Amino acid sequence: MLLLTAALLLFIAARMRRPAAVDADFGRLRQIIADQAYPTLTKAGTEADLKRHFDILPAQVGDVLYLAPASFIDVDELLLIRLKDGDDGETIRRAMEKRLAVLKASFENYGTDQYSLLQQAQIYQNEKYVCYAAGHYSRELLQTVLREIER
Repeated sequence: MLLLTAALLLFIAARMRRPAAVDADFGRLRQIIADQAYPTLTKAGTEADLKRHFDILPAQVGDVLYLAPASFIDVDELLLIRLKDGDDGETIRRAMEKRLAVLKASFENYGTDQYSLLQQAQIYQNEKYVCYAAGHYSRELLQTVLREIER
């Protein structure tokens, strides 16, 4: 009986364990997103976009996948950052939260469609990645990213 209980506890603990973060292939992830054909998420963000929107320079972080809003009234956006070794990601997460707060404040009184989309924005962090997804496909994008970065 004791062995059965121990085995059951080990099984439950293994099922509750979060999937381990893996080194995702950002090129493959970009292709998966392109194949899903999100019509409003097609603009590759530049270093200048990343600096302007998040106050982040690519040299400060590890790998970056950034799909930027197509125009100043769009809120469809995806930012995935692989952290450098030893980075805790809190600075990046705060930058993402600040971006979201600024956008919400910008659209709160006149961009009701954009504001409601921003209410559904997703920010996710694990020990290796930080991800921000906003817009029409925020939940689907985050699920796509999670399938690639956690296994």
